[in-house]
Amino acid sequence: MSEWVIDQLHNLLDFQKGKKVETSEIQRSGYERYLGAASLVGGHDGYASTRFSVKANKDDVLMLWDGERSGLVGHNLTGVVSSTVTKLSPNNKIISSLLYYYLLQSFEWIQNRRTGTGVPHVPKDLMKILKLKYPKENKYQKKVALILETVDQAIEKTEALIYKYQQIKAGLMHDLFTRGVTADGKLRPLREQAPELYKETPIGWIPKEWDIVRASDICHPITKGTTPSTFINNANRIKSIPYIRVENLSFNGSLRFDMDSLFVSNIIHNSELARSKVFPGDILMNIVGPPLGKVSLITDEYEEWNTNQAVSIYRVLHQRYRLYLLYYLLSDFAQKWFYLRSKRTSGQVNLTLEMCSNLEMPLPKNEGELASISNILSQIFEKINIENNFRIKLKKQKSGLMNDLLTGKVQVTIDQEETTHV
Repeated sequence: MSEWVIDQLHNLLDFQKGKKVETSEIQRSGYERYLGAASLVGGHDGYASTRFSVKANKDDVLMLWDGERSGLVGHNLTGVVSSTVTKLSPNNKIISSLLYYYLLQSFEWIQNRRTGTGVPHVPKDLMKILKLKYPKENKYQKKVALILETVDQAIEKTEALIYKYQQIKAGLMHDLFTRGVTADGKLRPLREQAPELYKETPIGWIPKEWDIVRASDICHPITKGTTPSTFINNANRIKSIPYIRVENLSFNGSLRFDMDSLFVSNIIHNSELARSKVFPGDILMNIVGPPLGKVSLITDEYEEWNTNQAVSIYRVLHQRYRLYLLYYLLSDFAQKWFYLRSKRTSGQVNLTLEMCSNLEMPLPKNEGELASISNILSQIFEKINIENNFRIKLKKQKSGLMNDLLTGKVQVTIDQEETTHV
């Protein structure tokens, strides 16, 4: 078992704030990667001149010192440090990767102590007021860091896979809603290759066999929710109605009711909220933003639901339209159509029920083609949902491991072969 010690942050590292230097969006001679806020979370800040700069290497930990997200940290980065970022160079008391995880765990603590009336800053005396309890033995530090890094690597691989699937999904949605599929399940040839297969419409070129319809042609009713006078407390939720808000909708078609749930009584549901009853199979879309574009299919977890005035309700006339409409509402075609017609006032973006009803969309006449398009998109959406759920699981695992390993609540052994299972 390793000995644990407590130290003020300034006893564990040297720190140096970045400087203002010339920057560029493209790589130039004498320029290196610029390390600003975006870089700390895997983004890109462009490039910066190395002249008179503060440079970081992979053994440094970087902390955003100024701004709304001050306290944010990154590591394993090389380049020119931004003027809003501070370089933390650990000494021989603690290894870089373990310092990173301790500071990552301290983000909320730092946020709660920010200073500054305009632009918030990390507290000036952070190096003295932040104390870390850490294992003294170097081998023990490396083992703890290795476990956490292994989980991070799994998260990164999962996020890369999600990004790949998202790109595939975007391409599929564009092609399927403009070209459709033939009887053998393959995309029609491009219009440039077979112009005789397409016709021009007010919303663009579509296959000749398709129609342009409004959402109101395949849905009834199209309505919106209502705000109740009271909600149900936790003790009375068993015999009550789940109440959906914008927070429960998603950008991938799924409903997230377990994350932030409210309920209303049966009496209110059947009286003042009768207009806004929601049933399994209904499709809900937020009509107040930003952001717009949240769309969810209602599950059969409950027999009846209800929703508020910031959410529109689509009830399809036939189930064959359900998934097709769900995915079309999530497509760039529908989102752009709505955004161009939305009402924007005082930073808010609103849609009316008339807009929801008048949405124009291409629709295959052939039921087999309609089903094929829906099935293809269901498969890619399901893959993304599976990976998203796995990412959530990994992040919860990481949070638990950080709480256990960085506090010494759970000890690790270093006398056995260094193997880690995630």
